[in-house]
Amino acid sequence: MGDPRLKKFTEIICDSLDVVEDDVVLVLGTQGATPLILQLQREIIQRKAFPEIRVTLEQMQYILLKWGETKHLHRFPPGLAKEIELATKLISIESPRNPNQMSRIDQDRLNLWNQTVEPYHARLDFVPTVVTIFPNHYYADKAEMSLEEYENLFYQAVSVDLEKLYSKYSLVEKCLSEGQFFQIKSPDTNLSFELGDRDFTMHSLLINLPDGEIFCSPLEDSVEGYIQFEHASYYGKTFPNLYLEFEKGSLVKFSTDGDKKEFKKLINTDEGACKVGKFGLGINPAIKELTNDILFDEKIARTCNISLGDAYPEVGGTNRSAIHFDIVKDMRPDGQVFMDEKLIYKAGQFKNCI
Repeated sequence: MGDPRLKKFTEIICDSLDVVEDDVVLVLGTQGATPLILQLQREIIQRKAFPEIRVTLEQMQYILLKWGETKHLHRFPPGLAKEIELATKLISIESPRNPNQMSRIDQDRLNLWNQTVEPYHARLDFVPTVVTIFPNHYYADKAEMSLEEYENLFYQAVSVDLEKLYSKYSLVEKCLSEGQFFQIKSPDTNLSFELGDRDFTMHSLLINLPDGEIFCSPLEDSVEGYIQFEHASYYGKTFPNLYLEFEKGSLVKFSTDGDKKEFKKLINTDEGACKVGKFGLGINPAIKELTNDILFDEKIARTCNISLGDAYPEVGGTNRSAIHFDIVKDMRPDGQVFMDEKLIYKAGQFKNCI
């Protein structure tokens, strides 16, 4: 007998996307997510929609990036491009077994591929999309948990009643959207940005599961100051003790205990890669500790995060980039957020904003 939580999860995914009759739902994943993909196919069919399933082997992307010539890295698969064009909803499932194989791929080659993919990612600004994972030993090991413990955490996190969560934080969302000038402070951080006439939101056409984040896109040229992160990773490349410093919205200085040359290549992907595309605060109450996976950790209540690169148009962001690099900072025990010089968030708790 299969895990009953899996069927419930597919219902949550389809409910989040509001899958209805005659929708064309493109499902992307690797073979490691097979149980979830098959259950999704059943659920989509039962809703009288059309599942379009594309399953790839994890090793395929590594081979392309390792051995492909420039002409290969410039070519987006035409069949997949057509499927994205026809899709009315999209589900992307990650379930890697060895993502570290990407860690030795030269960042210039990754940048070239990201630039090829970016126009198709931009299409997703207009297509309701769910991005999620399928639990496996890799994720459990990263979180320093048994697979059973990790699965329990995962299914609890994705089963949070989002309507209740949105309702609970609706006044916070409204309060933050009325602010103009924001400062993030801790012993190793003093970062500020302006919001202008943009808003904070808990909603996006790009839905992460687990969900639970209030976020915005700062005015592109307004970010000033510095911020320190204990951990950061991108495509298997790790950048521990990452320090970022900004002037007039652009990254002007960085340091890390990781590969500095690779990080420099990453932020030089394009003009927008060195700017902040998003600032967010986690609010999912089911996730209480870091798991070393960005999809979870940016949702932890009591963390904040920034994204280098691509911004969210639905909240007014105009920065475009082939990368969207999320980095999480634990705001416990003494992180603070000020809005128009008033303390609104301390040690993971909202203050004076409800």
